[in-house]
Amino acid sequence: STMALAQEVLRSMLLHKLKLTVLALLFLGAVATGAGYLTHSRAMKDDSKTPPGDPQARPAVKPEVPAPGRMVVIGRVLDPAGKPMAGVPVDVIGRPRKPWVGTRETAEDRVLLGRGTTDSDGRYRVDASRSSSVGFFEVYALAAAPGFGIGSVQLNADAQQPAAEIRLLPEQIIHGKLVDIHGQPAAGVELRIWSVGRPTSIGTFDGVNMGNPPPPGGLRVWPRPIVTDDQGRFTLAGIGRKVTVGFHVHDRRFASSGFRVQTDDRDGPKTVTEALQPAKVVEGRALAADTGRPIAGTIVGGVRADDQGRFATNPTPSVVIGQRLNYQIEAFPPEGTPYLPTVAEFEWTKAVVKMVMDIKLPRGVLIRGKVIEQGTGRPLMGASVQYIPPRRPDNLICGWQAVVASKDDGSFQIVVQPGKGYLFVYGPTPDYILESIGEWTIYRGQPGGERYYAHDIIAYDVKAGDPPQEITAALRPGKTVKGRVIGPEGQTVETAEIISMLHFNYFHLNWRGDLTVHARDGSFELHGLDPEKATRASFLDANHEWGTTVELSGKQADEDVTIQLQPCGQARARFVGPGGKPLANIGPQLELLGTPGRPRWDQRPESKSQFAADAVWMSNLDRRHYWHGPRTDAEGRITLPDLIPGAWYRITDPSTMNVENKGVQVRKDFTVKPGETLDLGEILIEKPQP
Repeated sequence: STMALAQEVLRSMLLHKLKLTVLALLFLGAVATGAGYLTHSRAMKDDSKTPPGDPQARPAVKPEVPAPGRMVVIGRVLDPAGKPMAGVPVDVIGRPRKPWVGTRETAEDRVLLGRGTTDSDGRYRVDASRSSSVGFFEVYALAAAPGFGIGSVQLNADAQQPAAEIRLLPEQIIHGKLVDIHGQPAAGVELRIWSVGRPTSIGTFDGVNMGNPPPPGGLRVWPRPIVTDDQGRFTLAGIGRKVTVGFHVHDRRFASSGFRVQTDDRDGPKTVTEALQPAKVVEGRALAADTGRPIAGTIVGGVRADDQGRFATNPTPSVVIGQRLNYQIEAFPPEGTPYLPTVAEFEWTKAVVKMVMDIKLPRGVLIRGKVIEQGTGRPLMGASVQYIPPRRPDNLICGWQAVVASKDDGSFQIVVQPGKGYLFVYGPTPDYILESIGEWTIYRGQPGGERYYAHDIIAYDVKAGDPPQEITAALRPGKTVKGRVIGPEGQTVETAEIISMLHFNYFHLNWRGDLTVHARDGSFELHGLDPEKATRASFLDANHEWGTTVELSGKQADEDVTIQLQPCGQARARFVGPGGKPLANIGPQLELLGTPGRPRWDQRPESKSQFAADAVWMSNLDRRHYWHGPRTDAEGRITLPDLIPGAWYRITDPSTMNVENKGVQVRKDFTVKPGETLDLGEILIEKPQP
C-alpha cells in the first residue's frame, strides 16, 4: 500500500549514509551495527561476583585499580555445554571514534587493546589499554579455540574492570571453492574474513565486523586471510554453527567484491562454491582541470597515482540494477594541493574488460586552520572538519565524504568550492557543546528547515584564485554527568539506551535519535552538557519496558546523579479514513521528538520558515517493539507499547506527502505518564490506499 511504501521511504531517509565502498560490501554481506554479540555469549552482571554455576566458586573479588590509562578485563571462557576452558587466548579489540579520511589508502578500523589467556578454571585477566564510550564506538572481548566457533561479547567501554563471560560455539568447518565465470578454478585468491555473526530479525547484526583490511597486528583469535589452492579450494575452521561469515575477495584478477556464507546446524562441514567476476580495470590519469597537469599522489579508487598522475584501480559496483553495474570512482588529491575531491560516475558495459579515463579535479580554495579548545587554547587532534556549500556540481565530493582530520597540533587543511559555505567541525570526542544552524540558512540564506549540528560552525566566503585562508575553530568544552540507573524497585539496570540531543557523529549533520549511547551495568555517562542549559534525556530499557525522561545540565557534573526508571506507558488509537471508515493492517507513523517543530515534510506555505522538529522513527529507535509492528486490527484499533514516560511523541499522516501546500500532517502530539494507557481517539488518514 501507499501507506507502507511511505513508511519505508521515510525510514530509509533516516538511515546512516555509509561510505560508497562500504555500501557495496553491505549489499553483498551483513552489516555490523555494534548492537550486541554472538547469541551464546553474554556480559557478566557483576564485576566482583563469581558467575553462577561455577563449579569452583570463589569469594567475591574487589575490583582492581588499574594503572593510569589501563583497565583490567576479567571473565571466563566456556565451551558450548558451559564447561570452563583452559589455555584459550582472549583478545580485547576496539573500534575508535576517529574520522574517515578519503585520502587514506587503507582503513584502520580496529585496534588491539590487550591480550590474555584463560587459566585452568577457564578464567582470564587481560591488562588492556583504557577504553571509553567517548573514544570508542564499541569494545569487544573475543576468544577462540581449536574445534570450536569463535565467541565474542561487547564490553562496557566505561567500566574500570569490564567483566565478560564468553561461550564458544559448536564448530562447523567451511569447505569452499572459487571459480571464474567459465567454471575454472580460481587459484591463489586471497580471502579476508571481515564479519562473523548473526543477522537478527530486527535489522541488526549480532557479532563482530572487522572490516575489509587485515585484522590489527597481534590479534590471535580472528581468522587470518586464506588463499585458495591450485584447484580454487579453501578451508575455514573456527566458525560456529548458524552464523553468517562475510568474505572479501582481495585479488586484482577479479572484481572487488564480497560474498557471505551462512553455516547451519548439521553435523559435518558446510560446502560452498562461489563464481568470481573478472576484474573491472579502470586506468587513467588524475589531472588538474585548470592546467591539465597531472596531480601526483592522488588517491583514485583507493589506489595512489604515480608521479605522472597515472592510476589503475579495480572498483566495486556502487549500484547493481538488474544486469546493469553502475560505478563511482572517487579521487582525493594529496593534502596541500588546491584541488577538490571528485567522483566519476559511469556504467560498465558487459563486453568491456578495461576502461580508460582521465579524472579532472577542479581547482578550489585552500583553507588552513587549527582546532583548539576554547578557554585553554589546547590543540585538539583527531577533530573532523567538513564543508557544505549552498550548491555543488554533481561531480564534487563534500560533506562527510570529504572530511579531513586535525593533526596532533590541531592543524588542518581543507579545499572548498569557491563561493559561500560553512565549515562544520566536530571534536575528537563528544565532550564539547553543540551549536546548530538552520538548513535553509545554508542553502537559501533564510530561516527554517531542519537543524544541522556541530561543535563549531564557521561561515566562509572565498573567491576563485584567493590565497589560502586562515581559520581557527574554538570548541567550547562541556561538562560530563555520571551516575546510576536503577529500576522501579531499585534494581540495577543492566542496559538502557539514552536518547538525547547530545549524540552526533560527523557523518550525519541532522539528529538521529537512534544514534544512542548506553547505560550499562547500572551506570551512565553523558558528555558535552552545557552548564547554562538543561538537556532532555530519555532512558529506555526496552527488555523490561522501563523508561523515564529527565532534564540534566552541566551544573550537575559534581553530583552523584541517580536515574530511576518507571514502567513505560502505552497509547491506544483507532485509525480511520474519510467518513470514519476503519483502516485495517496499517502501521502508524510514530516518532519520538528531540525538539519541538513542524514535521520535516510539511509543505504548508506558512510553515516553511519554521524549524522542523528533530525526530526519530520508533521503528529505528525501539526495534524490539516497532520494527515489525504493531499494526491495526480489522476495526482500525491499535495499541502502541513501550512508550517512555515524559518523552514527546508524534503521529503523522504521510498520505498527503506529495499534496501541494499540505505535505505530511501532524495528527497527534502526546506524552504518557508511568504505567498509563492513554486514549488518543481517532487518527485520520486523509488519503488511505488499499
